[in-house]
Amino acid sequence: MILKFLYFLKFFSKKEKIFLLIFLSTFLISFFFLTKFFFLKFTKSEPAKGGELIEGVLGTPNFLLSIYDPLSEPDELVSELISTSLLKYENGVLVLQLAKEIKILDEGKTYEIELRDDAFWEDGEKITADDVIFTIETVKNQEVKSPYYSFWLGTKVVGLSEKKLRIQLRSPSFSFYSNLTLKILPKHYLEKIQPKDFPFLVKNIRPLASGPFKIEKIKRNENGEILEISFVENEKYFGKKPYLKRLKLKFFDSEKKLFLEAKKGNVDGFSLNFFSEIPNFQRMKEYQFLIPRYIALFFNLEKDVFSQKEVREALNLATDKRRILKEVFSQRGKIIESPFLDEIFEFKQGKSEYNLEKAKEILEKAGFYLNEEGIRQKEVKEERRFEKELKIGSLGNEVKSLQECLKKEGVFFGKVNGIFDREVKEALILFQQKYAEDILKPSGLKKATGKMGELTRKKLNEVCFERKSPILLKFKILTLKDEKFEKIANILKEDWEKLGAKVEIETVDINSLKSDILAKKNYDAILLGQAFGAILDPYYFWHSSQKEEFGLNLSKFEKKELDEILEKLRENFDENQRKELLEKAKEIILNERPAIFLISPKYCYFLNEKVKGVKESIILNGAQRFENITDWYIKERKVFSK
Repeated sequence: MILKFLYFLKFFSKKEKIFLLIFLSTFLISFFFLTKFFFLKFTKSEPAKGGELIEGVLGTPNFLLSIYDPLSEPDELVSELISTSLLKYENGVLVLQLAKEIKILDEGKTYEIELRDDAFWEDGEKITADDVIFTIETVKNQEVKSPYYSFWLGTKVVGLSEKKLRIQLRSPSFSFYSNLTLKILPKHYLEKIQPKDFPFLVKNIRPLASGPFKIEKIKRNENGEILEISFVENEKYFGKKPYLKRLKLKFFDSEKKLFLEAKKGNVDGFSLNFFSEIPNFQRMKEYQFLIPRYIALFFNLEKDVFSQKEVREALNLATDKRRILKEVFSQRGKIIESPFLDEIFEFKQGKSEYNLEKAKEILEKAGFYLNEEGIRQKEVKEERRFEKELKIGSLGNEVKSLQECLKKEGVFFGKVNGIFDREVKEALILFQQKYAEDILKPSGLKKATGKMGELTRKKLNEVCFERKSPILLKFKILTLKDEKFEKIANILKEDWEKLGAKVEIETVDINSLKSDILAKKNYDAILLGQAFGAILDPYYFWHSSQKEEFGLNLSKFEKKELDEILEKLRENFDENQRKELLEKAKEIILNERPAIFLISPKYCYFLNEKVKGVKESIILNGAQRFENITDWYIKERKVFSK
């Protein structure tokens, strides 16, 4: 063909040949661009299967089974990929997952649940009501030591058929609805394990998947610690199948190692819980998720210094929250005044005020002055004293106090009844004789009289009532042994020492916090984070019943009115009424200032820009960044558009 074309060119002049070549070149270029134009115009890109995502995770999974999830984010990440629950969260809202239908009966005391018919475990076994019952009963068993234990106390679960079950509660509970996000376990796979053996055996059990991915391989080091977990598509998953061919979680024991691998390109994505410096990595895109959590400093109201409301108000005014947001969170978060977050729960926060001079004025009006050491202190007046002379025939509480004191001194043996009689007078005589050097001698008396003169009252006040020390604005902040929390604590220390406070910082590890600190609650003030679920239920954080061992009422705050509101809130299913109750609860907390609410940080996730389909949303924990993992893709293909 080419030879014929060259032969044909012989019959053309040089000018004609040049013109022909220009014409052909123009035609070919135009044809190429027209073809490309029409191809682009009438086709579109869509996700295609394929590609591998390597996720870097700080920490190591311990249990892998979902009933232990809250103990660490690595465990939660694994469960999010492979497990399913009756309900799941989508953008912070509860939606059906394994459940086909849920009926709430008996004014909220009964939950009747029907499961979907197309749900299977990865081994092909059906997911049934027996699996749900097995999971709940396992969690309820104290020997299993699941963190979900307290959420299921008092519930009764019965199976109605292969795909139906009923959960009965002691009393109506709107917040119980969120308990149905508990990931379900396979009964046929785990039922032979004794409850007492769960905490020990499950570390080495490969979980059975019901979610979009299943575990392909677990890589461990010589100590048995998990280094990597590889996941592939679970063909038995009832929902949308993932585009990603493979997903791998690589676990790191330090941010430094994680960042180094990310810089080398060996990690495609990672998240930062709290941060002061944002790493700059090429080809990485930052996603920010809203999460219902906040950082706050909780006052122990049983300590003298924090029993003073003026102190709590002054410390709040002297806290530079803008500095914390900038230096600790790199502006990725929001300053808050209340635990009820406006971006998620639609409550107005109120304006945060930083005013050191106003804080000083509040303390001075409350009687706190600067002592010689530069620490503010307040003198405490004696509440009980013997100011007048009591004699035979006197009645009342002051006489009772006298009788109690004389009994303590070992000179009165009668009844404490508030009646000044001859027996009390005789006891006073013995008392005067006991302290003759301080009472009789200065008066020039050789014999006790049993009268409550000035020197007798002075000695009684001295021995009967402890002299109260001044209240010092001096305390410790307890927080986690964590760079970010320590940085917040140091900012608070600097702010409050300008006010005249003496502040020390004490740090503990997470294990000590769980096993010791939350049990005894023996701290002055504690700096921690707290998080809500999709349903706003402040009961566990603010009801007085949660003051005791392992309760989460960190301030030991107690107010009958608030308790009643929180109890009504749990039983109320009317949205408008719940909103009104929550507003009242918020006002009580803000008025009493049992804590200083600092920052609601955003959850930041860094991901290689090759990965598409990720949506920023409201999540309840870090693992839920994977909530739409089946929409994520790396590969694309062109298809003709309709």
